[in-house]
Amino acid sequence: MVMDISKGHGTLSVDAARGILRHLMECDSEASYCAGWVVDNEYRLWCQVARDVLVAGELDDNELYDWLRELSEVAGGWWVAPPRESAEDVRAFTTMLEWLPLYEAHRKGIIEKYGPEGWAGELPRARERHRAFMKETFGEEVPRKADLDGESGETER
Repeated sequence: MVMDISKGHGTLSVDAARGILRHLMECDSEASYCAGWVVDNEYRLWCQVARDVLVAGELDDNELYDWLRELSEVAGGWWVAPPRESAEDVRAFTTMLEWLPLYEAHRKGIIEKYGPEGWAGELPRARERHRAFMKETFGEEVPRKADLDGESGETER
């Protein structure tokens, strides 16, 4: 079956879309974490595709997520890793009917762990713990995120 990709990028078969989707998911994991498939990669990427700030903490503007969304629509699903307790390291393609309940269970776990604000509420606390750890470990002032984004020239003390 051949389907149109939006924005005039031509046509892709379902099998081609699945292959490209997996390849992009693996490449992003490798580029971001030096890991062919970082733990929970499928959830990390999907929360950006779905624009779910509760799970993502922060939403990134990245054209990759638009491509992943389009490819998942053409492919009819999403790639997932086996459960952590599994000895296998083989990713499997799941249909959206299978994937969305998996994601919803993951989302529910985030809420149970971090509260109703999810990771979005925990992220500032996690950053503060990281800054304290870096200062204690290395004795250095650590730039705030705003500083790294070029919004300020000050550092936290």
